[in-house]
Amino acid sequence: DFPAPSVVLVERLGGEEDPPRGCVAVITPDTVDVLSHLAVRARTMGTLLASCFDLEMLSKVRKLDGCWVQVSHRAGVVLVEETGSPVSSMSVGNSASLTTT
Repeated sequence: DFPAPSVVLVERLGGEEDPPRGCVAVITPDTVDVLSHLAVRARTMGTLLASCFDLEMLSKVRKLDGCWVQVSHRAGVVLVEETGSPVSSMSVGNSASLTTT
């Protein structure tokens, strides 16, 4: 569980995981079945679950480990941008701390 809204970059997923409390987005270079336990739980919890196959983008996101970021998505594109400070809301589109695992 995370004490503040967090974005998690996970290298490998099995599909049986639960998004941790406080996690507003899970980004992975792995594929995840849309009917997997993880995908269903993420939808139920309102957590963004995104697969990213762009190695350059993943490298940029990894460099933001520990920073406050804003995650937004539109038409199949996920943007992760550094912000200067946190905001109080836990919804995607607001700031969250990035953690890589």
